[in-house]
Amino acid sequence: MSIAAKEILPKLKKDPAWLAKHDMFLIDGPADDPKGLRIDWRAIRSGTFPYQIRQNPGPHNPLGQIKLELPNRFSVYLHDTPIKTDFNKAKRQLSHGCVRVEKIVQFATHALGGDITALQKIGEAKAQAGTSYLPLNKKLPVYFLYWTAIPREDSSLQFLEDVYGRDQRLIAARQTVPMRVASLDVPCARG
Repeated sequence: MSIAAKEILPKLKKDPAWLAKHDMFLIDGPADDPKGLRIDWRAIRSGTFPYQIRQNPGPHNPLGQIKLELPNRFSVYLHDTPIKTDFNKAKRQLSHGCVRVEKIVQFATHALGGDITALQKIGEAKAQAGTSYLPLNKKLPVYFLYWTAIPREDSSLQFLEDVYGRDQRLIAARQTVPMRVASLDVPCARG
């Protein structure tokens, strides 16, 4: 289920001006009502959402002021956040699958070449109204690692919370792997 259907529609059913209050608009909504103020949101079946929503860029956008798109089939990307205090939290899986980057300007500067020109490009793009696209000159590999067990300094293991439930799926998959049995054609060696 989409974020719009799961999280935004219930808010619109309570307050039809919710999009306008959050600087959002309907991409494919009624041409004369981009904020959806005259739509009967209560008539839309829960769990569905017939429109696409976009939030204008700016300092209050949950993606922050910089978003780094990555070519991948999951639509996962790296992004800034206006709520910097989230980086002080022990549990930080707050996003909808994308990854918040604490030092986004430094990271983006490195991705764009790591020099003063890259930093200037970022500054110019942030100063503009709207969205700017800055392509990378070369590929930058990005790896996401998800570990639920890590070594401590004393060589013991520290187990972490499995917030995505991957450990149970891995354990179940390992238990269903068929056992390999030697072929009956091979004589058994006796000692």
